Amino acid sequence: MTIGALNLRVGESETVTISDFSGNMLVGLTVNEQAKAFTLTGDANDSRLIFRGITFKKNAPTNNFRDAEAAIRAEAQELPVNLYYWAARVESAKVALKWATTSETDNDYYIIEHSTDGRSFTEIAQVDGEGFSDGIVEYSYVDANPSEGLNLYRLSQVDFDGTRTDYPVRSASIGENTSASLTALYPNPARAGQRVTFQAPANVDEVVLHSITGREIKRSAATIGTLDLPAALPAGIYVLRAGAVSTRLLVR
Repeated sequence: MTIGALNLRVGESETVTISDFSGNMLVGLTVNEQAKAFTLTGDANDSRLIFRGITFKKNAPTNNFRDAEAAIRAEAQELPVNLYYWAARVESAKVALKWATTSETDNDYYIIEHSTDGRSFTEIAQVDGEGFSDGIVEYSYVDANPSEGLNLYRLSQVDFDGTRTDYPVRSASIGENTSASLTALYPNPARAGQRVTFQAPANVDEVVLHSITGREIKRSAATIGTLDLPAALPAGIYVLRAGAVSTRLLVR
Protein backbone atom coordinates (compact mmCIF):
# COMPACT_ATOMS: atom_id res chain seq x y z
CA MET A 1 0.00 0.00 0.00
CA THR A 2 1.14 3.53 -0.72
CA ILE A 3 0.54 6.98 0.72
CA GLY A 4 -0.58 9.77 -1.59
CA ALA A 5 -2.40 13.10 -1.44
CA LEU A 6 -3.46 12.51 2.16
CA ASN A 7 -4.43 15.14 4.73
CA LEU A 8 -3.05 13.31 7.74
CA ARG A 9 -3.97 14.45 11.24
CA VAL A 10 -2.13 13.04 14.26
CA GLY A 11 -3.91 13.16 17.60
CA GLU A 12 -2.70 14.16 21.04
CA SER A 13 -0.09 11.70 22.43
CA GLU A 14 -0.45 9.70 19.19
CA THR A 15 2.39 8.30 17.08
CA VAL A 16 1.67 7.39 13.45
CA THR A 17 4.19 5.24 11.61
CA ILE A 18 4.44 5.57 7.83
CA SER A 19 7.72 3.68 7.42
CA ASP A 20 10.40 2.43 9.79
CA PHE A 21 13.36 0.06 9.77
CA SER A 22 13.18 -3.56 10.90
CA GLY A 23 16.85 -4.52 11.06
CA ASN A 24 18.22 -3.19 7.78
CA MET A 25 14.87 -3.35 5.96
CA LEU A 26 12.52 -0.42 5.51
CA VAL A 27 8.95 -1.56 6.16
CA GLY A 28 5.59 0.18 6.02
CA LEU A 29 3.93 2.41 3.44
CA THR A 30 5.69 3.65 0.33
CA VAL A 31 5.16 7.12 -1.13
CA ASN A 32 3.44 7.52 -4.51
CA GLU A 33 3.47 10.49 -6.87
CA GLN A 34 0.20 11.94 -5.47
CA ALA A 35 2.04 12.60 -2.19
CA LYS A 36 3.34 15.81 -3.77
CA ALA A 37 0.17 17.27 -2.18
CA PHE A 38 0.57 15.50 1.19
CA THR A 39 -0.30 17.62 4.25
CA LEU A 40 0.31 16.92 7.94
CA THR A 41 -1.18 18.45 11.08
CA GLY A 42 -0.92 17.60 14.77
CA ASP A 43 -3.40 18.18 17.60
CA ALA A 44 -0.74 18.67 20.28
CA ASN A 45 2.97 19.21 20.83
CA ASP A 46 3.40 15.49 21.63
CA SER A 47 1.92 14.37 18.28
CA ARG A 48 4.55 12.28 16.47
CA LEU A 49 5.09 10.75 13.04
CA ILE A 50 7.71 8.18 12.00
CA PHE A 51 8.90 8.30 8.39
CA ARG A 52 11.89 6.34 7.07
CA GLY A 53 12.94 5.55 10.64
CA ILE A 54 13.00 9.23 11.71
CA THR A 55 10.66 10.43 14.45
CA PHE A 56 9.12 13.84 13.75
CA LYS A 57 7.48 15.79 16.60
CA LYS A 58 4.94 18.53 15.87
CA ASN A 59 6.76 21.67 17.02
CA ALA A 60 10.29 20.38 17.64
CA PRO A 61 13.16 22.73 16.62
CA THR A 62 14.29 20.10 14.12
CA ASN A 63 12.49 17.04 12.69
CA ASN A 64 9.14 18.77 13.17
CA PHE A 65 5.93 18.24 11.20
CA ARG A 66 6.92 20.77 8.54
CA ASP A 67 10.14 18.82 8.01
CA ALA A 68 8.17 15.57 7.73
CA GLU A 69 5.75 17.10 5.23
CA ALA A 70 8.65 18.40 3.14
CA ALA A 71 10.46 15.03 3.24
CA ILE A 72 7.38 13.12 2.05
CA ARG A 73 6.65 15.63 -0.72
CA ALA A 74 10.29 15.57 -1.83
CA GLU A 75 10.28 11.78 -2.06
CA ALA A 76 7.11 11.94 -4.19
CA GLN A 77 8.84 14.37 -6.56
CA GLU A 78 11.80 12.04 -7.00
CA LEU A 79 9.96 8.76 -7.49
CA PRO A 80 11.18 7.03 -10.67
CA VAL A 81 8.39 4.44 -10.47
CA ASN A 82 4.85 4.46 -9.10
CA LEU A 83 4.32 0.86 -7.93
CA TYR A 84 0.77 -0.40 -8.48
CA TYR A 85 1.09 -3.83 -6.83
CA TRP A 86 3.78 -6.35 -5.85
CA ALA A 87 2.91 -9.91 -4.79
CA ALA A 88 4.35 -13.42 -4.29
CA ARG A 89 2.19 -16.54 -4.73
CA VAL A 90 2.94 -20.28 -4.63
CA GLU A 91 2.03 -22.02 -7.88
CA SER A 92 2.85 -25.73 -8.33
CA ALA A 93 5.74 -25.72 -5.81
CA LYS A 94 7.21 -22.62 -7.45
CA VAL A 95 6.84 -18.98 -6.41
CA ALA A 96 5.35 -16.56 -8.93
CA LEU A 97 6.43 -12.97 -8.35
CA LYS A 98 4.28 -10.33 -10.03
CA TRP A 99 4.30 -6.55 -9.92
CA ALA A 100 3.05 -3.62 -11.97
CA THR A 101 3.64 0.11 -12.27
CA THR A 102 1.40 2.99 -13.34
CA SER A 103 4.25 5.30 -14.40
CA GLU A 104 8.01 5.04 -14.94
CA THR A 105 10.82 7.56 -15.46
CA ASP A 106 14.45 6.56 -16.11
CA ASN A 107 13.69 2.99 -15.01
CA ASP A 108 16.61 0.76 -16.01
CA TYR A 109 15.89 -2.58 -14.31
CA TYR A 110 14.57 -4.43 -11.25
CA ILE A 111 16.48 -6.65 -8.84
CA ILE A 112 14.82 -9.60 -7.09
CA GLU A 113 16.48 -10.87 -3.93
CA HIS A 114 15.68 -13.95 -1.84
CA SER A 115 16.07 -14.73 1.86
CA THR A 116 14.92 -17.34 4.33
CA ASP A 117 15.68 -15.38 7.52
CA GLY A 118 14.88 -11.74 6.64
CA ARG A 119 18.46 -10.65 7.37
CA SER A 120 20.63 -11.95 4.54
CA PHE A 121 19.31 -11.45 0.99
CA THR A 122 20.82 -12.93 -2.20
CA GLU A 123 20.12 -11.61 -5.69
CA ILE A 124 18.36 -14.23 -7.84
CA ALA A 125 17.26 -12.22 -10.90
CA GLN A 126 17.27 -8.95 -12.80
CA VAL A 127 14.31 -7.88 -14.93
CA ASP A 128 14.57 -5.08 -17.49
CA GLY A 129 12.42 -2.02 -16.81
CA GLU A 130 10.28 -0.20 -19.33
CA GLY A 131 12.38 2.95 -19.07
CA PHE A 132 9.66 5.55 -19.57
CA SER A 133 5.91 4.91 -19.33
CA ASP A 134 2.72 6.72 -18.32
CA GLY A 135 0.48 3.61 -18.33
CA ILE A 136 0.27 0.28 -16.50
CA VAL A 137 3.24 -2.02 -17.11
CA GLU A 138 3.15 -5.56 -15.70
CA TYR A 139 6.17 -7.67 -14.76
CA SER A 140 6.68 -11.22 -13.54
CA TYR A 141 9.36 -13.68 -12.53
CA VAL A 142 9.10 -17.31 -11.34
CA ASP A 143 11.40 -18.69 -8.67
CA ALA A 144 11.57 -22.31 -9.83
CA ASN A 145 13.71 -23.45 -6.87
CA PRO A 146 12.37 -21.89 -3.67
CA SER A 147 13.49 -23.15 -0.27
CA GLU A 148 11.39 -25.41 1.94
CA GLY A 149 9.44 -23.36 4.45
CA LEU A 150 9.42 -19.56 4.49
CA ASN A 151 10.72 -17.66 1.44
CA LEU A 152 11.15 -13.88 1.52
CA TYR A 153 11.51 -11.74 -1.60
CA ARG A 154 12.71 -8.16 -1.91
CA LEU A 155 12.07 -6.12 -5.06
CA SER A 156 14.31 -3.16 -5.88
CA GLN A 157 14.19 -0.70 -8.77
CA VAL A 158 17.36 0.81 -10.29
CA ASP A 159 17.53 4.04 -12.33
CA PHE A 160 19.82 4.55 -15.33
CA ASP A 161 22.11 6.54 -13.01
CA GLY A 162 22.34 3.64 -10.54
CA THR A 163 19.97 5.04 -7.89
CA ARG A 164 18.20 2.17 -6.14
CA THR A 165 14.75 2.08 -4.48
CA ASP A 166 13.78 -0.89 -2.27
CA TYR A 167 10.17 -2.03 -1.89
CA PRO A 168 8.60 -3.98 1.02
CA VAL A 169 9.41 -7.68 1.40
CA ARG A 170 6.90 -10.31 0.24
CA SER A 171 6.66 -13.87 1.58
CA ALA A 172 5.64 -17.32 0.35
CA SER A 173 5.74 -20.70 2.10
CA ILE A 174 6.73 -24.00 0.46
CA GLY A 175 6.18 -27.51 1.78
CA GLU A 176 3.09 -26.81 3.91
CA ASN A 177 -0.52 -27.62 3.14
CA THR A 178 -1.24 -24.16 1.82
CA SER A 179 -4.54 -25.27 0.29
CA ALA A 180 -5.99 -25.51 3.80
CA SER A 181 -3.86 -23.20 5.91
CA LEU A 182 -2.84 -19.58 6.42
CA THR A 183 0.95 -19.40 6.20
CA ALA A 184 4.01 -17.20 5.66
CA LEU A 185 2.80 -14.39 7.92
CA TYR A 186 5.61 -11.82 7.96
CA PRO A 187 6.69 -9.92 9.94
CA ASN A 188 5.31 -11.49 13.11
CA PRO A 189 5.64 -9.77 15.57
CA ALA A 190 4.70 -6.59 13.71
CA ARG A 191 4.05 -2.98 14.62
CA ALA A 192 1.04 -0.69 14.15
CA GLY A 193 1.06 0.93 10.72
CA GLN A 194 3.22 -1.85 9.28
CA ARG A 195 2.35 -3.99 6.25
CA VAL A 196 2.22 -7.75 6.84
CA THR A 197 2.29 -10.37 4.11
CA PHE A 198 0.64 -13.78 4.16
CA GLN A 199 -0.27 -16.76 2.02
CA ALA A 200 -3.97 -17.63 2.17
CA PRO A 201 -5.68 -20.90 1.21
CA ALA A 202 -6.39 -21.18 -2.50
CA ASN A 203 -10.19 -21.28 -2.07
CA VAL A 204 -10.46 -18.14 0.12
CA ASP A 205 -11.28 -14.70 -1.28
CA GLU A 206 -10.80 -12.55 1.82
CA VAL A 207 -8.86 -12.46 5.09
CA VAL A 208 -10.08 -10.68 8.22
CA LEU A 209 -8.09 -9.33 11.14
CA HIS A 210 -9.81 -9.68 14.53
CA SER A 211 -8.97 -8.72 18.07
CA ILE A 212 -8.51 -11.58 20.52
CA THR A 213 -12.09 -10.92 21.67
CA GLY A 214 -13.45 -11.35 18.13
CA ARG A 215 -13.94 -7.70 17.17
CA GLU A 216 -13.36 -7.20 13.43
CA ILE A 217 -10.59 -4.69 12.68
CA LYS A 218 -9.82 -4.89 8.97
CA ARG A 219 -10.39 -6.94 5.81
CA SER A 220 -8.16 -7.56 2.80
CA ALA A 221 -8.40 -9.51 -0.45
CA ALA A 222 -6.65 -12.87 -0.07
CA THR A 223 -5.16 -12.70 -3.56
CA ILE A 224 -3.25 -9.50 -2.72
CA GLY A 225 -1.33 -11.32 0.02
CA THR A 226 -0.84 -8.19 2.15
CA LEU A 227 -2.65 -6.35 4.92
CA ASP A 228 -1.77 -2.88 6.23
CA LEU A 229 -2.20 -2.68 9.98
CA PRO A 230 -3.98 0.46 11.22
CA ALA A 231 -1.54 3.11 12.39
CA ALA A 232 -3.31 3.42 15.77
CA LEU A 233 -3.62 -0.34 16.40
CA PRO A 234 -2.83 -1.01 20.09
CA ALA A 235 -0.16 -3.55 21.02
CA GLY A 236 -1.52 -7.03 21.69
CA ILE A 237 -2.43 -10.39 20.18
CA TYR A 238 -4.66 -10.47 17.10
CA VAL A 239 -6.15 -13.20 14.92
CA LEU A 240 -5.87 -13.24 11.12
CA ARG A 241 -8.64 -15.45 9.73
CA ALA A 242 -9.06 -16.86 6.22
CA GLY A 243 -12.23 -18.89 5.90
CA ALA A 244 -12.08 -21.72 8.45
CA VAL A 245 -8.38 -21.30 9.26
CA SER A 246 -6.59 -18.67 11.31
CA THR A 247 -3.23 -17.69 12.76
CA ARG A 248 -2.16 -15.33 15.53
CA LEU A 249 -0.38 -12.04 14.98
CA LEU A 250 1.53 -10.24 17.73
CA VAL A 251 1.58 -6.44 17.52
CA ARG A 252 4.21 -4.71 19.64
